[in-house]
Amino acid sequence: MLKKQFCKNGHNLSQTRVVRNDKHGARCRLCVIQHQKERQASGRMLKSQRKYILRKRFGISLEQYETMLQQQNGGCAICGASVGRKDGWRLAVDHNHKTGKVRGLLCTNCNSGIGRFKDSAELLLKASSYLEVKTTG
Repeated sequence: MLKKQFCKNGHNLSQTRVVRNDKHGARCRLCVIQHQKERQASGRMLKSQRKYILRKRFGISLEQYETMLQQQNGGCAICGASVGRKDGWRLAVDHNHKTGKVRGLLCTNCNSGIGRFKDSAELLLKASSYLEVKTTG
């Protein structure tokens, strides 16, 4: 029996890794990524999936997430924005990458900003000083 050379969406399986091969057909990595993006964009993430992701990635429960959200008045811990992503998550879980300890919930912009400054308070203070000097001059 010959192995399938293409997934059900026509991607060449010899050029990409097969992630799943079952009764529904072969799924390559590109197909799985596309499916996840479509699902997130449609907001169809199940509550059970959210619970699993929170527990697996951050070691917290959905109830703990909701409690943090209430403690932050439903907004980002830095800027206060309550805008979240379309997939059902309101705010990102900010955590220390070295210790894994959860620090709070942040909007996408603040979470990305902290990440770009390598989670360094020193770099953020330097950036703040720079902005103060350059915007007043």
